[in-house]
Amino acid sequence: MKTRLTLIVAATVLILFQLDLVAAERATFILRNGQRESGVLVAHGDQRANLILGYFNLGDMAGGTGNLREKAYREADVVVIDFAAGTPSPQELSGLNRMNGQPHMLVLRSGNLIYGRFDNIIDGTTVTFANQQGQRQSFAARDVARVYLDAAVARTLFNVAPDPAPKQPAREAAPAPSRQSPDSAGNGASLRVQANRAWTDTGIDVRRGDRVSFRASGQIQFGPSDRDVADVDGNPRYRVDPADLPVEVMPIGGLIGRIDRGEPFAIGSNTRAIVMRGDGRLFLGVNTTTVAGSRGAFLVEIR
Repeated sequence: MKTRLTLIVAATVLILFQLDLVAAERATFILRNGQRESGVLVAHGDQRANLILGYFNLGDMAGGTGNLREKAYREADVVVIDFAAGTPSPQELSGLNRMNGQPHMLVLRSGNLIYGRFDNIIDGTTVTFANQQGQRQSFAARDVARVYLDAAVARTLFNVAPDPAPKQPAREAAPAPSRQSPDSAGNGASLRVQANRAWTDTGIDVRRGDRVSFRASGQIQFGPSDRDVADVDGNPRYRVDPADLPVEVMPIGGLIGRIDRGEPFAIGSNTRAIVMRGDGRLFLGVNTTTVAGSRGAFLVEIR
């Protein structure tokens, strides 16, 4: 009797689990190596989450035998979660060139693009995503086309060309103040400091003793993991030998400056005027060991 009851309970649990799989949405994981893995989005734990301890999970019933076959994929290996299949539109792919420092992009089947940070997939049916303002939103998986988790690799996999650079005005029409210091020009200048460039030319010449202030914001990613991120003050939790950084006293990933080929100096979130230590062109950059694979940008206002 006890054995029979045990079998009934086990069968009931299996049926309920199969019903869960039927309710859950199917998706395809596009991996870093270009491989595609498809299956049902499995839910685990009290939170009914798919992403558990850094691993995504797909499941399927093996060969109609009723046995669940489940496989886990490292979060860092999944570049795109594809719910809609098919080929992304040119408008969707061009959105990968406009991430503005945001780590992820969610695309609705309506064509709307939402930038921010992917959170999880709950119950195999709901995608949770934080927008650029940090507000956590929930989307029915059936309404989502794709979630891009690594824009740089996705651009390579889908052969996305960079957006054409805007045409520059003729040199003779360029305003003369671009060669002046912020003090003498009387106006501030704003620019984007891309993380994948060693140094960004501000277009501003400074003189020794000039007092220049900066107001910076944004977030960049300086390594392959989504955890390798930094704001303008850098990431103090990331372990690195300070001697390998351009500015040893600043954490990796922070905003720094340099005059021509002079010694780099820290800027970060400091908005107080910094006294320039030499004459020449002002450059801005990221305090990191290499810019290879880095992405995102800081938005900097110079006065």
